Amino acid sequence: MNKTKGSKVAGCATFLLVALLGLPGCAPTLAAEGSTPEAGELDASSAADGAWSDVVSVYPDALRPDVEPVRTVTTDEWADVISQCLRDEGFPAVTSPGDGSIEWSGVPQAQMQSFHVARYSCTVMFPRDPSHQGRLTPAQLDKLYDYYVGELTDCLQNLKYEVPPRPSREVFKETYYTAPWLPFAEAFSGPLSEDQRSQLSRDCPQAPSDL
Repeated sequence: MNKTKGSKVAGCATFLLVALLGLPGCAPTLAAEGSTPEAGELDASSAADGAWSDVVSVYPDALRPDVEPVRTVTTDEWADVISQCLRDEGFPAVTSPGDGSIEWSGVPQAQMQSFHVARYSCTVMFPRDPSHQGRLTPAQLDKLYDYYVGELTDCLQNLKYEVPPRPSREVFKETYYTAPWLPFAEAFSGPLSEDQRSQLSRDCPQAPSDL
């Protein structure tokens, strides 16, 4: 099942890891630390450019739609707004099951390029309110590092995926927002189908569920 979650680290998109890896599937967002925009505000134009780069990294012949922001959305309403937007864009199979995520498993594979272009449009039209975005706390980064070097690395290696050499805890925390160490980077950069990526994310979740 293809699924994107819009809250905290254990979901997808607005999407630090999607932006860094160019993945059309699920990835963490950022947990709020304080309520001021300065804590995690992203330039909307740069964020849109990055999101589009993610699309063309998978679909090089995609044409970028000319869309403008409509309004910002909160974390609580993100899933409902984005799923409705995608349905309005012509993908009636997209649903929001009520847990802060969207699901698109009913979208035919032949429509995936159009779907991800539409998802880009919806993300630009309804960006997350900067006050609902922030950086992980040092304690959260410690917890994420422990999960990466332990459970996640073991899971990936048990499935015969290569894991990049791990940095020290200090380097991991210092570079998480600029050049992050992602244990699953090599696995996701391989020739996996969307269904295989979704299955891998279920087998080896990209972040601990309680982060």
